[in-house]
Amino acid sequence: MINLAAMKTVKNPLLVTGSVAYDTVETPNGISKRQVGGSASYASIAASYFCKPSLIGIIGEDFTEKQIFETHQIDLSGLQSQSGKTFFWHGKYKNDFKERDTITTELNVFEHFLPSLLPSHQKIEAILLANIHPALQLHTINQIVNPKFIATDTMNLWIETARDNLEKLTKKIHLLIINDEEAEQWTNETNLRKAANILLEKGPEFVIIKLGPDGALLFDNHQERKISAFPVNEVVDPTGAGDTFAGGMMGFLAATSQFDFESIYTAMKYGSSLASFCVEQFGLKKLVGLDANSIHRRVNRIF
Repeated sequence: MINLAAMKTVKNPLLVTGSVAYDTVETPNGISKRQVGGSASYASIAASYFCKPSLIGIIGEDFTEKQIFETHQIDLSGLQSQSGKTFFWHGKYKNDFKERDTITTELNVFEHFLPSLLPSHQKIEAILLANIHPALQLHTINQIVNPKFIATDTMNLWIETARDNLEKLTKKIHLLIINDEEAEQWTNETNLRKAANILLEKGPEFVIIKLGPDGALLFDNHQERKISAFPVNEVVDPTGAGDTFAGGMMGFLAATSQFDFESIYTAMKYGSSLASFCVEQFGLKKLVGLDANSIHRRVNRIF
């Protein structure tokens, strides 16, 4: 069994850049108004179970939830605060949770966000570029002095609207995280092995293709492996599950300082375990305050 307490004692750093937001989420199970959201929020909380994340993002003067991050000992020295309102998103999921409608998107202070790294951030070797515009992801890694391992999460919107920046980005990263629909959209290939090969040719050493409730696939140029998903009894709110998966996985890798195929495969199970907690309640409610035994028990049921 991996000793999570020992990992947190070592406190290896992980740089996480992405969005911090307020979300209003409607699902078949109810509505949650102005819950803390954003890709960097979910990813940094998940990573904090293994390492010392440094969160790079921006909030407005209306944001009053810093204690969520502080309780998890997340470094907030790179969290910019500006006059105005925090990024806001309002979405509504359909009954099968496979689709959702965006009702409102208010960029607010996030509209002019430019990641700015302190000298201490620039020396961090493990980086997670959580889901934001690829131009901002590029701007982040161009400030890193000597990156050892860079993982990037993206989405269908950027594949459709920012392909040039995304192509430039993939040449500079080690791991690309994407789901099956996005992989098909980007490569025009329904066979996931062939799609992964096309994506690997763009630069990354590894590609993870997420399969939702069916788990995830890990590819490099020579092999592939699949993990299952933990069988959740009831999904309450899937918002942030992908960000949680990426954050948990990268937190584990940063803590171990091992970035080979087998280490990534193991780390995926920890990311999947944390994502399973995330979807069981609205927002961050179930993700915060977990204990090591609970995380391990679910990892042991992922094969």
